[in-house]
Amino acid sequence: MIVLSKDAFTKECESKNTSRFDIGKKASLTGILINTFLAIFKIALGLVFGAISVVGDGINNLFDGVSSVVTLIGFKISQKPADSDHPYGHGRFEYISAMIVAVFILFAGYELAKVSFSKILTEEKTLVSSLVLIILAISVMVKFFLFMFYKIVAKKISSSALFAASKDSLYDVVTTVLILFALILERAFGWRLDGVGGLLVSLFILKGGAGIIKETVDTLMGMAGSEEMRKDIENFIQRNEKVLGIHDLLIHDYGPENCFASVHVEFDHRESAMECHHIIDTIERECLDTLNVHLVIHHDPIVTDDKETIRLQRLISHILKIYSENLSMHDLRIEKTDCEVKFIFDVDIPDSLSGEKSDISQFVNEKLKERNSCYVAYITYDPV
Repeated sequence: MIVLSKDAFTKECESKNTSRFDIGKKASLTGILINTFLAIFKIALGLVFGAISVVGDGINNLFDGVSSVVTLIGFKISQKPADSDHPYGHGRFEYISAMIVAVFILFAGYELAKVSFSKILTEEKTLVSSLVLIILAISVMVKFFLFMFYKIVAKKISSSALFAASKDSLYDVVTTVLILFALILERAFGWRLDGVGGLLVSLFILKGGAGIIKETVDTLMGMAGSEEMRKDIENFIQRNEKVLGIHDLLIHDYGPENCFASVHVEFDHRESAMECHHIIDTIERECLDTLNVHLVIHHDPIVTDDKETIRLQRLISHILKIYSENLSMHDLRIEKTDCEVKFIFDVDIPDSLSGEKSDISQFVNEKLKERNSCYVAYITYDPV
């Protein structure tokens, strides 16, 4: 089994011939090896010297090794190509593996809390050996290295599973420092802090595991893309001088390096359909090459030379701004009948106003009817 140093691994990550799976595989194998050795030493020493917090820390490292196995399997499955049952690929399995890692973290925290509480209730004393303190100090340094190692690799290959592993390693650094500090105090002053230290460590582990699960569930449920990603896509599209505006940008994350997005792009209605199609096709290809985003663009023709349409659009925009500066409209369509003039349009509505849709519709219709009793607004609300 080959374990790369941090510098060597960084160079490996930068190699164009190294696949994402190969990088993730080596990182996982490194974690399996390091955590297995730490678990063996800590559990053995903890049992010999009766230090329950050290045994718990060793069990935590053992679960970290198992988590690395899960991460490795996650990398393997996530690399499977798209098929008829999974047309967007299998990249999200990596998020599932991150959640499994978090479950292991929670289980380790629970078990440590249970044995630590039992230790608090007993009168059993801990024999604090210098060897135990030395091993724990070495463990702190090793786990901090693993934290930095995972963090660097996770950033380079955009791996949520390795980000989870890096956080777990950081938690291990903190927990082992707490255990080390408690044992030093117990040795120096005779205070029975082994169980208390283990209990504090378990609470820290449980909090960290719960945080990882929340982040992973948010991703699997379909979070909006990051603000940075949204700005990148918007700026990329608006570089073309024929683009008048964009709206309804939706980003779908199907795993690292497997991002899809859809957006409505506005063009002057006088532009030919063939020319707009050519522009859209070019933007979609370049977006994939530049941003690694599979972009699908919907063409929205905009009337720019009809004074009455422009006047009515400005009127509706003005009414919306009276209600709230955070409201904006797009996709205005006007349909006239014998008794009504229908204004059909979309409104971008922030989360803070999502509960006021009926109030907004009523307000807009009242203001329109003050201008003309035939005016009626039909509004579709788009979250922003």
